[in-house]
Amino acid sequence: MAAAESVAIIRFPRSSQAYQAVSELRGLGENLANLQVRSAALVERKPDGTLRVPEQSDEIIGVGTAAGG
Repeated sequence: MAAAESVAIIRFPRSSQAYQAVSELRGLGENLANLQVRSAALVERKPDGTLRVPEQSDEIIGVGTAAGG
C-alpha cells in the first residue's frame, strides 16, 4: 500500500500563533515515526494583497508545496 500524503493549510489570527504551530509541527515530525513533515512554510498576506513568505523549509528539495500551491 502506498503512503498517503496530505497538505494542511491553516489560518491563524496572529502571526505569533502561526510561528508556534510550525515549530510544534516540526517537533511532531521528529518525534513520531509515522509522521514525516516534508515541507512547511509561513505565508502572510500583506495589506496590499501581495504574499510574503517569511519562513520556509523543504526537507526534499523542490517540493515547495506551500509556496507553489
